[in-house]
Amino acid sequence: MDGLPPRGLLASGRTRLHGRTAPENERGKDPTRSGTNEDVQTKARDKRHVDEVVLWRREQLAQVGFSLPLAARVADDARYDLHALIELVERGCSPDLAARILAPLEREPDAA
Repeated sequence: MDGLPPRGLLASGRTRLHGRTAPENERGKDPTRSGTNEDVQTKARDKRHVDEVVLWRREQLAQVGFSLPLAARVADDARYDLHALIELVERGCSPDLAARILAPLEREPDAA
């Protein structure tokens, strides 16, 4: 070895994290990983909830006559007003036309 402390470790024994000295509770943690186990559990729970809502929306649309592919596409897009779609179909509008009438005007920006 050349006598230098390992990369990221200061001569004082403290670690550097993104250009600053890491506090005691951050030492040894991977700076590229963020979030605690609780954060991960919360995200998983939120995703399950979203999945349940999308499934429920798909079932509601299928019950009023939407084809399964159209129901899946529309149910997955929260910008569609589910109640307005159902109301249009119940008043005699075809599911395809109802989806076209209530389609969002703009596409969501891609996540960067």
